[in-house]
Amino acid sequence: MDGPGLALQGENLGYKRLGLTVLLVFISKSLLAVAAYLGWGVPGLAVADLTGTVLWGVAYVYIAKSRVGWFGIGRPRFDEIRGFIALSWWFLLWNLVITVMIASDVVVLGIAGSPQLVTTYTLARFVPQAIVVAVATIIFAIMPGLGGLVGVGDLPRAIKIRNETMSLVWLFSIATGAAILIWEESFLRLWVGPQYYPGAATMLMIVLSVLQFSLIRTDTNIIDLTLDLRHKTELGAFSAALSVVLGWLFLGPFHRGIIGLVIGFILGRMIQSIGYPFMIGRMLGIPPEDQLRGVIRPALATAAIFVVGTARGKVVHAHSWAVLVLGGGMSATAVAVLAYFGGLSESMRRTVWRRLRKVVRLV
Repeated sequence: MDGPGLALQGENLGYKRLGLTVLLVFISKSLLAVAAYLGWGVPGLAVADLTGTVLWGVAYVYIAKSRVGWFGIGRPRFDEIRGFIALSWWFLLWNLVITVMIASDVVVLGIAGSPQLVTTYTLARFVPQAIVVAVATIIFAIMPGLGGLVGVGDLPRAIKIRNETMSLVWLFSIATGAAILIWEESFLRLWVGPQYYPGAATMLMIVLSVLQFSLIRTDTNIIDLTLDLRHKTELGAFSAALSVVLGWLFLGPFHRGIIGLVIGFILGRMIQSIGYPFMIGRMLGIPPEDQLRGVIRPALATAAIFVVGTARGKVVHAHSWAVLVLGGGMSATAVAVLAYFGGLSESMRRTVWRRLRKVVRLV
């Protein structure tokens, strides 16, 4: 999937897969849900996951071949192979780092915690992670080719596109995250039972962790455009290792349960949350003080919205799936409007609105 997808992105044609991408996200997640609901166990989940992956691959190859004239298979020269291997080594290491970042929390919980905690944590973060994947896929599909702007040295426009990308990721993540804080207890109660709800404070930390990870992945994708993977990978490896250590420390010796695990990972990833924007700032010529001023307003809006969402989650309950779906959609929409006006500057609101209008016309 990466090859065809990156070919489309490099040609500024990422939006051509927007509608299909959204559909594939829902299909692949629905296959997993059906396999779990029918009780097919691990083999059934594996088949469902493989089926979804094949569908993604076939769809992306078809779109790339129909939209990109040069896409195909060719015989590379030896110097191209050597340069590709040298660069792929860092990509390989980064894939290892990102795998540790994504899955190590469950492993640590299984080793230092218990199977019951693993089950509760996995169920509680299922919806947040699924939404993050969908949001990230949509955002990078609709954004123009930032790599081309960096390549030709158009740094002012590259800075604008980067700020727009981060604002959109933040806006969608805040809207869905607040809706999760409000309705997660009802969702888990209707799905598997109230005993699997980890508590309002724990859910707040899980949603914050997911938001942090979404912003980190956005910056890492931007850094990839420079092909300067060494520093990104080294910083990510250290941060991932520290996250594992802190997560184990809070979970095991300090006996803080799931919330301690999540806090440990959030603290460990702060190295990336600070380091990657600094790297992008050097690349695009953005002073650190400008970046710091730019995050104050969204950070305050995030704190206010998540605090209110957590409080509302303690008193709002849905007793049917219809009410849950309707309430979740209305909550996400309302929070998106509040975040749009409360967390974004006037200039960024105009920029985001123009982008969303373009996406609506394309879809």
